[in-house]
Amino acid sequence: MAEDPQTTVQDRVMTATNDRSGYFLLTPPKSSWTPEYYRCGLFAGEQTSAYSYVDEVRFRIVEPKQH
Repeated sequence: MAEDPQTTVQDRVMTATNDRSGYFLLTPPKSSWTPEYYRCGLFAGEQTSAYSYVDEVRFRIVEPKQH
């Protein structure tokens, strides 16, 4: 959410109301992804609030293995 000081990136996507699945792509921030846990909140509608919150996706960025 834009009000969150820890927001890294934000984007919008338009889907049809009959869509049951889909995908999204997060563009890396200018400073690149740092290794840590991330949470991507999914909202329905024009506003980001507790009322439009639908779900979330969590993911982790890890350091590449050195050979």
